[in-house]
Amino acid sequence: MANMRLCIDIGSEYVKCAIFDGQKLARIFRVKEIEGIKKGIDGATIDHGLLICNNPMKGKQWAQEISSWNIPMNPLYPENFSNRAHQDVKDLLLPDTIAKIYGALTRFPMNDCLVIDFGTTVRYELISKEGQLLGRTTFPFFDILSQAMSIEPLVLTEQIPPPLGHNLVESINCGCYYGLLGSVERIIAEIRQVSPTMITVATGTLTENISWKNPSSELVDHIYPYLVLEGLNHIINEGIK
Repeated sequence: MANMRLCIDIGSEYVKCAIFDGQKLARIFRVKEIEGIKKGIDGATIDHGLLICNNPMKGKQWAQEISSWNIPMNPLYPENFSNRAHQDVKDLLLPDTIAKIYGALTRFPMNDCLVIDFGTTVRYELISKEGQLLGRTTFPFFDILSQAMSIEPLVLTEQIPPPLGHNLVESINCGCYYGLLGSVERIIAEIRQVSPTMITVATGTLTENISWKNPSSELVDHIYPYLVLEGLNHIINEGIK
């Protein structure tokens, strides 16, 4: 493998990495520590790299360390993309938000796009077809659950749970699953009043292992677990051009 791009999304728990060959996703892997990236890129010759981290100091440190391996790596800084947000929402322009904007522009260049990111919180970011952030709604779902529960009941999988559980853990799982889907459905309905023709896209780690089909309706139009990484690759492509 030669002439590849390495894109890195440093999250609060995991680091997601992708190697792209042009627009094609060649390899994706997840690590917890920076040393795991060396193993993940084994055999690939990286000629461009871009990473995001909502902690600027950590992002800079990781970029410097990876660059010391003779891999070109740069952190993404929001201040270089200030035109990607309306003046009244510039404070919401995080590094991963910028990557989502470019991912949405790549996938849906003709529509406003509501990107729903299922991470520590559930973030809804409305992106215009011109590639600007219009606003955000944040639902503190998973972080509140983790603080409130002394056990670990949340096991969301592709299998849709029944509406009623038969023990403590099942009952909490049922409530979490349908509570999450219910909130998604209502928040989308409210935001759709702002942009009636918007496309809804779910992304984030949770989209890899949970069913998004409500028994009665479709909640989102598309699911792209790696939209952020695709957006980073698009930014690299724009820079090359």
